[in-house]
Amino acid sequence: MMKIVKKLLFIVLILTVILASMVPAAAQTSEKTTQEKAVVLGSLRIISGVNGEYHLENPLRRNEAATFIVRLIGKGDHVNQNKDLYSKTPYTDVPSTEWYAPFIGYCYQNGIISETSEQLKPLEFITDKEFIGLILTALDYRPGIDFIPDTAYETARETGLISITEYIDRASTNPAATRGSAVEIMYRALTTECRGKDKILLQKMIDEGVVTRLQAMALGLIVDTLFTDIKSIESFDLNKIQVMLNEPVSSVGSVLIYSDTHANITCSIDYIQDDIVVVRTEPLEKGKDYIIELHDVKDRQGNVTNRLMKMFKGFDVQEIASSFFRISRIEPVNQRNLKVYFTHPLSMNSEVCLYYTLSQDSTVIADGRLGRIKAGVLNSDNTGVLLSLDNDLLKEGEVYTLTIDGDMMSAYGVRLNDGEGDSMKFVAGAGKNAKFDLLEMAVVDSSTLILNFNKEINPFLARQVFNFYLTDENESPIPISSTTMDRNGHALYLKLGKDMMKDGTYFLTINNLNDITRQEYITEKVYTLKADYGSSGKFQLSTAIALDNQTLELVFNRPLDAETAADAGNYTISRYGSSTGIRPLKVYFDVNSPDRVKFYLPYADRLLRQYEYMVRIESGKIRDFIGNGIETTNERFSGTDSGREANEIDEAVAISTDAVKLTLSQETIFSADNLLPANFVLEYSANNYINIRKVPVSVIYIDPVTLVLKFDSLEYNTQYTLKVSQLTDFAGNTAKGLEKEFSLEAAK
Repeated sequence: MMKIVKKLLFIVLILTVILASMVPAAAQTSEKTTQEKAVVLGSLRIISGVNGEYHLENPLRRNEAATFIVRLIGKGDHVNQNKDLYSKTPYTDVPSTEWYAPFIGYCYQNGIISETSEQLKPLEFITDKEFIGLILTALDYRPGIDFIPDTAYETARETGLISITEYIDRASTNPAATRGSAVEIMYRALTTECRGKDKILLQKMIDEGVVTRLQAMALGLIVDTLFTDIKSIESFDLNKIQVMLNEPVSSVGSVLIYSDTHANITCSIDYIQDDIVVVRTEPLEKGKDYIIELHDVKDRQGNVTNRLMKMFKGFDVQEIASSFFRISRIEPVNQRNLKVYFTHPLSMNSEVCLYYTLSQDSTVIADGRLGRIKAGVLNSDNTGVLLSLDNDLLKEGEVYTLTIDGDMMSAYGVRLNDGEGDSMKFVAGAGKNAKFDLLEMAVVDSSTLILNFNKEINPFLARQVFNFYLTDENESPIPISSTTMDRNGHALYLKLGKDMMKDGTYFLTINNLNDITRQEYITEKVYTLKADYGSSGKFQLSTAIALDNQTLELVFNRPLDAETAADAGNYTISRYGSSTGIRPLKVYFDVNSPDRVKFYLPYADRLLRQYEYMVRIESGKIRDFIGNGIETTNERFSGTDSGREANEIDEAVAISTDAVKLTLSQETIFSADNLLPANFVLEYSANNYINIRKVPVSVIYIDPVTLVLKFDSLEYNTQYTLKVSQLTDFAGNTAKGLEKEFSLEAAK
């Protein structure tokens, strides 16, 4: 329930800002009538009326006066919520069951009412002087010390609560107080300074949450042309918050940050510059709602605002998106390991530990140049590396900075952040580093084992069959014909040279295997397993479909072995009912789509809509990723009259100040004609009238749809046009005169 209430208060705060901005300036500056002042006090829940009628001519009773004073100092809600605490009073004529009893009780317990007789006479009328005495008490003036009942008018005049003329009129008559006169004096008291001159009475209501400063401005109670307020809050770092105010300030007394679930969050003022206050704090939960309070904010004119507060959200670590080579995100694993992801794919060069430095508060705690950081490119994602420290240096919940040298290069051949290097902060995760080990060993079928490790494994050692040794319970060796790594990087399949006996006991020895950082090893360790395999589904072709009249796609029910999948000799394509075969120009296997292959046919052998076709695979010719051969397969498919679309440049984007990445719409062959630098011409204007043309220094073939062009240099704020003479795709079609515009300014 408390969380709901707090969220409602947040909503009210936001609505108040909107309402305040809608109040006309005239409403804040014009003199109000007693009725209008009563409306203001009614909106503050100090007095109450019915249908706008406040009975201002009626004499004021003592019980009403006590209630007004309690509400005037912002304690009305407090008393209503704690009636049992205040309802019993020493006055015999104030029954605890009466609505006004807790208000009189609060006044008595807090020295606002000091009558010592047994009766208070709550229903009798109060004099103007008596009521002004109560107002003075609300302003923190002490009865018997700062004033006595007989000198209430004098003190009220000295404080500015009443004018000299009003003092003369009141002192000579001491009139009875009316609800109207009470409205006038309470309205004036709200903007009167309390004893000590540290704040006005209205501030008590603000401090108690009865009204906000913005509401008070909207009601015309505060008419300052500029009242210090928080304009915006931005969490621009894991442990720093930037608070922007609506005017420059000279000092802030203190700061508080809290949430529904955390009352005491460590924070402090880092620095103040003009209208910016930067607060350093412990790491906050991303996306979580927090409230910040700034206390005793002093502006350049010397005005002090006792409390400013605003809701904000904890820093949400966004994944960095950039066409340049940058750190994308950091995922802490435990106190020793973290995964770092980038905006480009990586090569083995990213495993050079010299590039990495880890620091905390500008102090280096681990340096790859000293061998304290090891790196390994992830098997599961070639845009990431796993960094492993030499011990458990990271402390849960603390903020660290990873800095990477600008000499590190991506698989696209460009330097990190265009050679400037990059850094990113992160909050350390929990958990101790677990030793590299085999988590689980299972039998897939009679001739296949799967090994699941707790960390990604070094693919070089994992591919060596002699690093594994399998025997049966009689110590007879079982040959291991091949190993295959799963795409998740943690699992390894062992294909056996002969079947295991069902429910037999076997022993696997891992001779030598390490994790991807090559820092932890499993050496000559023996594991026991039981061959409790069941029947497994067959490896088979699921479907064949013509994507266009020159492209056929085969989809299998399992990932494929790359070598056999890409061998065109393992497939036969023919028109159904005809013995004449169709030879593809290219069979393409994409490791990113491991369960399918594509066939590219020359235009002369294109598919026709009116015919049915057959693709045939001989038994054992195609294997799945763990080495199971397919049974003889014949799959029919329909032709199509949908022509193959011409190759286009889908995107040209600068990935550094000397490189452009091209993304093509069709797979393009690796050939001298396609990759000749003279095939690509960059055109642009210098000084708005000099036309310049140049070719790249080199062309890098990343994959069939990705090319990287390296130039001597590229300039910011320059519009480029890239022209490509011709490109030949896998189906033998040549597209000519390709063009694409790009700007380096929009790239970084």
